[in-house]
Amino acid sequence: MRTPTPLTVESLTKVYGEVTALRDVSFTAQPGRVTGFLGPNGAGKTSTLRILLGLNRPTAGRALIDGQRYRELAEPLRRVGGSLSSDVFHPGRSGRDHLLTLALASGIERARVDAVLTQVGLADAGRRRVGGYSLGMRQRLGLAAALLGDPDALVLDEPINGLDPDGIRWMRGLLRQLADEGRTVLLSSHVLSEVQQTVDDVVVIRHGRIAFDGPLEALEAGTARVRVDAADRDALADALRRAGATVEPGPAGLSVLGLDVARTGEVALAAGLALTHLSDETDGLALGRATAAELAKVFSLKSWWLLGLIMVAYVGMTAAGLAFFLSDAGALLAGAAGGGAPAPELDPVVIANLVYSSVTAVGLVIPLLFGALIVTTEYRHGTLTPTTLAQPRRGIVLTAKAIVAALMGALYGVLGLIGSVGLG
Repeated sequence: MRTPTPLTVESLTKVYGEVTALRDVSFTAQPGRVTGFLGPNGAGKTSTLRILLGLNRPTAGRALIDGQRYRELAEPLRRVGGSLSSDVFHPGRSGRDHLLTLALASGIERARVDAVLTQVGLADAGRRRVGGYSLGMRQRLGLAAALLGDPDALVLDEPINGLDPDGIRWMRGLLRQLADEGRTVLLSSHVLSEVQQTVDDVVVIRHGRIAFDGPLEALEAGTARVRVDAADRDALADALRRAGATVEPGPAGLSVLGLDVARTGEVALAAGLALTHLSDETDGLALGRATAAELAKVFSLKSWWLLGLIMVAYVGMTAAGLAFFLSDAGALLAGAAGGGAPAPELDPVVIANLVYSSVTAVGLVIPLLFGALIVTTEYRHGTLTPTTLAQPRRGIVLTAKAIVAALMGALYGVLGLIGSVGLG
């Protein structure tokens, strides 16, 4: 029978010199559930977990294991197991000996050493030196150390990092099994898709502050952002927060994460608040972000700048050549070439239209060529994978690529227009 062991973080603040790593961080990981602690690198995930496991002291607030600080636990490894790094093993010591030292230090029976090595799939590698382990094997050894005391709670920092696809599937299944046994499982990751098939609850931290805390379903529904406003904006924000939403004030109203449009309207109606605006901004926001990302890809490639220079040179040479033939010197040269016959009159408007048409035609071809270059480069270097992880909706990604290609075509068209106007 498992002892329910919630992991509670209350108003946690941590300051390192002039840097504030954590600002009033609060959340609870519940027994029998897998809680994903998500955020980009440097957001404060590891700092929070280290304080929870008693490795760092908070500047303010507290982190508790079933109502007690880690150092207050009589047998800490039997209550909570932790793995915060894959680089905490002596390379000259075997994996089994590493676990044995932990068992001796905490009064855990030796039989648990071989049991957890088998549980994490390292039975055959247990007597090998850790210096010969791969990153994935070291991750498994860290998990074995966390499981050594058969604890009621687990705290794992990026446990999937370094695992191959089979290892990831195995890890997901094991964590799900441990939670189903009644344990509390808190794991961090910087990518939601890594843990989306495993977690029940999600805590998102950004810049040392909690940005979202709730069930995975609310976050998935909440990838739908809603823009809403009312005459009494503060009352509306309070009502939405009570309904479990994350609310961010802005100049155009409130940005709501965690509720869809219909639910947001229901909350406002129940609170007796008249709305002045209500819309779903998900697709527009996601498309804007994807387009910005595609533009960043374009501007970070030297090939785009080279094509741009080629286009500028093409416009310049075309305009300069035609300007010359429109000049008196061009007329004299044309007359000399014609055996002294007078040069024909050239209409500047016709020439300008020719310049614009030719430049625009080339401008339509170059973006297509560059678009093909972008796609083939992404497949060649594997950058399509992180793009898909950042924005799983491929239709939005493809639309963003099309927008960027159209913008490039328009840019080249503007260059042609400038050249034609100069001649007109």
